[in-house]
Amino acid sequence: MSNVASIMGLASKFNPPTPYFSGSDSNGSNNGAAVPFYSTNGDYSGLEVGDFVVAMHSVASSANYTGNMTCSSLTSNGVSEVASMYVNDSYDTNLKVYAGELTSRPSAITFSSVPSTGSAGVAILMWFKDVDSFVSPVTIEHRNTYYPNPASVSNLSEGDIVVCVGANAHNNNTGTFSSPTDLTNFTRIFQGDNRDTYGGIGTYVTPNGVSSFNANQWTTTSTVTPNSSGSAASSTLVLKSRPY
Repeated sequence: MSNVASIMGLASKFNPPTPYFSGSDSNGSNNGAAVPFYSTNGDYSGLEVGDFVVAMHSVASSANYTGNMTCSSLTSNGVSEVASMYVNDSYDTNLKVYAGELTSRPSAITFSSVPSTGSAGVAILMWFKDVDSFVSPVTIEHRNTYYPNPASVSNLSEGDIVVCVGANAHNNNTGTFSSPTDLTNFTRIFQGDNRDTYGGIGTYVTPNGVSSFNANQWTTTSTVTPNSSGSAASSTLVLKSRPY
């Protein structure tokens, strides 16, 4: 082996690849219907086997429907449910969060329906490369507000990706989440019905010398006065780099 090859091998050993964002997609539905994602010959906007998926499914309702909310097309292909949240208020937030490495390509990706007419639902898929593991999410329930405020996380290392997930329930019938200034790759969606919901996922890449991160409270683009009977939920997880 040449000296150059030896040096390059040592460099890769001591500088393992760090996780990075690869893509995202979103969709919504009304009346508690399932939320599907459409593929072209099994391709979902570049999502590949081996990618690490973080996904969310939110439903605005008047009751707890988390028991009805599933996504077998992810959970049967390596991606696990990691958080289930129900926030009870006049407008209730139901939020499921999924995370894991995609072990095989599903023929379809569909988040299940719930038996609730008038309930809006949204789902977001986000995927990453070179993720080794993740830290279980920290979740927060928010009542009498529809602004998610993701939890702070600590014990971070350079290159770790903090993933903030948020959702809410209200009756504004307009707007969506504003793009947080402290997050990147922010993917957001609004779905309106008798009970409306916003969904969002954003990321923060940990720089050298930083060991903790506390995301800003999210805001919305809506000009309607926030409904104090609304609710929100947030989940924060950390993606760790894949060692050589």
